[in-house]
Amino acid sequence: MSICTSPDTRTGIVGELLERGVRAIWIEKPLAESVAAGESIVAACEASGVPLQLNFLRRFDQLHQRVAALVRGRVLRADFHYSGTLENYGSHAIDLFRWFVGEPIQIETLWNGEPLLHVATEDGRAGTFTRVTGTADRFFDCDLWLDDARVLLTALGEQLVVARPVSSTIFPDLERLEFGAPDPVLGMEHAMSSALDSLLDHLEHGSPLLCTGADGVAELRVRARAAA
Repeated sequence: MSICTSPDTRTGIVGELLERGVRAIWIEKPLAESVAAGESIVAACEASGVPLQLNFLRRFDQLHQRVAALVRGRVLRADFHYSGTLENYGSHAIDLFRWFVGEPIQIETLWNGEPLLHVATEDGRAGTFTRVTGTADRFFDCDLWLDDARVLLTALGEQLVVARPVSSTIFPDLERLEFGAPDPVLGMEHAMSSALDSLLDHLEHGSPLLCTGADGVAELRVRARAAA
């Protein structure tokens, strides 16, 4: 069963579905309106033995999966710029940081009409989350800095571009990062169908879920700490 209602309605809906004996629940992000509500949903599903898959859609996209395999453990800094709000577009950015970089331990919020978040993992890997306003364009950029490259997921997650060191044409003794051609494979095109395949594979073969209620609660905790 798929739940796409507003976050504040989901606790009751999940309870009703569990009473009706559903086999699995696929729920839209964010998981709930609060950390407590999200924890309640996860606990109820676990108690009933019902799998709960959260729709942070990029987790199911093959291009993003390829990037995750490439960068995990190597990201020094991750910067996200997005339109929308911290709850909708920004929640995807928080989830990607957790996936690509690690769990944010330090969270600092600066306000200038919109929240600018600065986070860091326990081992000092940092990231920023910035909402850009004043434009009608919709965008979502994930900019990853590695020790030997720069990886950019842009165009709402559809395009991957990588910059690698080359010799500077102006300063012969220095190297600079230069972006190559965009990856020929577009992202996000089959993410929704892959999410369904993942859930069915879990039900039929016991394969691990790629995005769970625990991921949803973790994202809610980051935003709750940012708002505190």
